[in-house]
Amino acid sequence: MVAHTEARRPPEPAAAFSVVMIGRMVVAKDFKAVIAAARLLQREQRPCKFLLVGHGHQRDRLIAEAGGLIADGVVTFPAPGIEVLDYVRRAQVGVLITDPRWHQEGCSKAIMEYMACGLLVACNEGGGNRKLVVDGKTGFVIPPADPQTLAERIAYLREHEAEGRAMGEAGRNRIADTFSVERMVDGFVRIYREALAAYCPQGTVDVAPVCYACDAGLWGKGTGFLERGATC
Repeated sequence: MVAHTEARRPPEPAAAFSVVMIGRMVVAKDFKAVIAAARLLQREQRPCKFLLVGHGHQRDRLIAEAGGLIADGVVTFPAPGIEVLDYVRRAQVGVLITDPRWHQEGCSKAIMEYMACGLLVACNEGGGNRKLVVDGKTGFVIPPADPQTLAERIAYLREHEAEGRAMGEAGRNRIADTFSVERMVDGFVRIYREALAAYCPQGTVDVAPVCYACDAGLWGKGTGFLERGATC
C-alpha cells in the first residue's frame, strides 16, 4: 500500500540532492540499476532522493523491488501525467541507464531535456549518448549495468557542488549551441540548399519554391523541385 499511495502523491519539494530518471518502465530502460545504486548510497549513508518517473508494464515490479527504499523516502515513483519537466527541474542529476541487451539510445530526448534544464547527466555507454554528453565536462558516461559506478558518480556530484554547477551550465550551453531548434533548422536549410543546388547546378533554387508570378506556394502541386522563375 505504501508504494501505490506514494505513486499517487503530487510532486514534493526536492530533497537536498535529487536524482531523476524519466523513461518508459520496460526492460530496455534499466531502472533496476538505478534502484540498486540508490540502495548502495543509502547503505553508505550518502543520502539522495531518487525520482523514478514513467509508465510501463515493469512499473509494479520496480515499485516492489524498491521495497524499503520507498518507505524510507529514498525512492519515489510519482505519477508522470502528461508533463514531467516539473520533476526534472526539481533534481540536480538526470540519469538514463539502458540495458544494451534490449536497446541502444539514439539521440535521447530525455538527456537533452536534462541538459537544457542545467542538470548533471549520468548515462551509460552506447548508442548516441556520447554525441550528447561530454564525459567529465557535462556529466558522466559509465558502463552499462554497473550500479556501483553509477552510485560513485552520483556521490561525487553530490560532494562537489561547485564543479557540478559548472558541469550543469556547460551542458545547458552545449544544448543551446549545438542542439537548439535554431541550429536544427539551419542545418536542414543547408541540406536542402545543397540538394537543390545539385538538382539545378546552372542556377539558384529556392528552398521553398513559390510561383514567381503570384508568390503562391508550389509545394503539394505535383511540381517537385522547381527552378527559379517557375510559375503556376
